[in-house]
Amino acid sequence: MDIKQLEYFLAVANARSFSRASELIPISQPALSRQIRLLEEELGGALFERHRHGVTVTETGAALAESAKNIVQQIRSVTERAKSLATEPNGALAFAIPPSLRRLLTTKLTAQFHTQYPNVLLSIFEGPTFATREMVAKEQVELAVISTIDSGRDLQLDPLITEKLYLVGPVDASLNEKRSISVARLAAVPLIATPTQNSLRQIVDNALQSERLASDVRIETTTVDMMLQLIADGVGYTVLPYCAVAEAVKTKQVRVAPIRGMSISWAVAARADRPLSTAAKVFKSLLWETAESQVAKGHWKVEAFHHYKA
Repeated sequence: MDIKQLEYFLAVANARSFSRASELIPISQPALSRQIRLLEEELGGALFERHRHGVTVTETGAALAESAKNIVQQIRSVTERAKSLATEPNGALAFAIPPSLRRLLTTKLTAQFHTQYPNVLLSIFEGPTFATREMVAKEQVELAVISTIDSGRDLQLDPLITEKLYLVGPVDASLNEKRSISVARLAAVPLIATPTQNSLRQIVDNALQSERLASDVRIETTTVDMMLQLIADGVGYTVLPYCAVAEAVKTKQVRVAPIRGMSISWAVAARADRPLSTAAKVFKSLLWETAESQVAKGHWKVEAFHHYKA
């Protein structure tokens, strides 16, 4: 006895006709009759009484019908639930991202994902990309946005955005968002920088070294908000991507100028040897939608946006 035989039996019982049931299922009438006959042989009794204008269930058939309805309904319910779990996000998802992306991407992405998929427990970790890269490698998070300078052979990287780097100074600094400056300008100001292992610091140091210049770093921190506050207080300057300074520029807390030849590229990282969970796949797709929306609205000024290919 299997689920199909029970479904065939119920179809005949409801239609009170083998011919009508065979049209509704659909299945050929000989095949339908054969399946019912096999079921009757297994149960050891007739399930239907044949009449000139159709069939009616026997006492055995009536007893089976009552149980068969519940069995079929339960199996269908389990099947639908299994399909739902395979296509709808569930469970937990851990994600890591640099703090510089918080205002333009992270908060909006998190809020939208939670609204659409409230049953997923979303854990967000902020940190420099050298740390978040290791979190992916050690399976502490399933996805992370990292700088491509921190790529590795064990990771699957999907390029997201490339954006210019800006020198960020106090409001009285002679910086203009529409006028680029040379790398040499970085060596002439006191810097508030990220630690040396950070990808942004490496980009800055490499650019200065290529010009045979050295930076004048006075303070090191990974906290973007602290950097911006110190700059607003006139303590020094820093180098940040536009995503980190967009709001501060809009509210005139700081002034910025793009640095010629300096940019940073972001990519979404996952382990190359692990398939993504359903929640991660949906989150990744939504991440691209959110980023693309911010670029399209002009909130995120980028050099290149890479469309996601699932």
